[in-house]
Amino acid sequence: MTLTAGKFNFHDLTWNSPLVDERTVSSKSAEFRELTLNFFLEQTNIFPTRGNNILDLVFIKVPMQKNLKHVL
Repeated sequence: MTLTAGKFNFHDLTWNSPLVDERTVSSKSAEFRELTLNFFLEQTNIFPTRGNNILDLVFIKVPMQKNLKHVL
Protein backbone atom coordinates (compact mmCIF):
# COMPACT_ATOMS: atom_id res chain seq x y z
CA MET A 1 0.00 0.00 0.00
CA THR A 2 1.14 3.53 -0.77
CA LEU A 3 0.26 6.47 1.47
CA THR A 4 0.67 10.12 0.45
CA ALA A 5 -0.40 13.00 2.67
CA GLY A 6 -0.02 16.74 2.69
CA LYS A 7 -1.59 20.17 2.46
CA PHE A 8 -2.55 20.47 -1.20
CA ASN A 9 -4.79 23.59 -1.14
CA PHE A 10 -7.31 22.42 -3.74
CA HIS A 11 -10.20 24.00 -1.86
CA ASP A 12 -12.50 23.96 -4.91
CA LEU A 13 -12.54 20.17 -5.36
CA THR A 14 -15.23 17.90 -4.01
CA TRP A 15 -13.73 14.58 -2.98
CA ASN A 16 -16.94 12.59 -2.64
CA SER A 17 -17.35 12.36 -6.44
CA PRO A 18 -14.93 11.45 -9.23
CA LEU A 19 -16.60 14.03 -11.48
CA VAL A 20 -15.22 17.55 -11.78
CA ASP A 21 -17.41 20.47 -12.78
CA GLU A 22 -14.92 22.51 -14.78
CA ARG A 23 -17.17 25.57 -14.47
CA THR A 24 -16.55 25.72 -10.70
CA VAL A 25 -12.94 24.50 -10.30
CA SER A 26 -9.63 25.84 -11.51
CA SER A 27 -7.76 24.10 -14.33
CA LYS A 28 -4.99 23.11 -11.88
CA SER A 29 -7.55 21.51 -9.57
CA ALA A 30 -9.10 19.61 -12.48
CA GLU A 31 -5.65 18.39 -13.58
CA PHE A 32 -4.81 17.28 -10.05
CA ARG A 33 -8.11 15.38 -9.72
CA GLU A 34 -7.47 13.65 -13.06
CA LEU A 35 -3.99 12.68 -11.87
CA THR A 36 -5.39 11.08 -8.72
CA LEU A 37 -7.92 9.12 -10.78
CA ASN A 38 -5.30 7.99 -13.32
CA PHE A 39 -3.15 6.56 -10.53
CA PHE A 40 -6.09 5.12 -8.56
CA LEU A 41 -5.33 7.27 -5.53
CA GLU A 42 -8.19 7.34 -3.05
CA GLN A 43 -8.51 10.46 -0.89
CA THR A 44 -9.51 9.26 2.59
CA ASN A 45 -9.79 12.43 4.68
CA ILE A 46 -13.47 13.37 4.92
CA PHE A 47 -13.22 16.04 7.61
CA PRO A 48 -12.76 19.75 6.79
CA THR A 49 -9.35 21.02 7.86
CA ARG A 50 -9.81 24.74 7.08
CA GLY A 51 -13.30 26.16 7.41
CA ASN A 52 -15.55 24.00 5.23
CA ASN A 53 -12.65 22.93 3.00
CA ILE A 54 -10.59 19.75 3.02
CA LEU A 55 -7.05 21.03 2.39
CA ASP A 56 -5.04 18.36 4.23
CA LEU A 57 -5.41 15.33 1.98
CA VAL A 58 -4.53 11.69 2.65
CA PHE A 59 -4.28 9.40 -0.38
CA ILE A 60 -3.91 5.65 -0.40
CA LYS A 61 -3.29 3.24 -3.24
CA VAL A 62 -3.84 -0.47 -2.91
CA PRO A 63 -1.26 -2.44 -4.97
CA MET A 64 -3.82 -4.83 -6.48
CA GLN A 65 -5.47 -2.04 -8.47
CA LYS A 66 -4.29 -1.81 -12.07
CA ASN A 67 -4.13 1.22 -14.30
CA LEU A 68 -6.62 0.36 -17.06
CA LYS A 69 -4.99 2.71 -19.55
CA HIS A 70 -1.98 0.38 -19.68
CA VAL A 71 -4.18 -2.69 -20.15
CA LEU A 72 -6.20 -1.26 -23.03
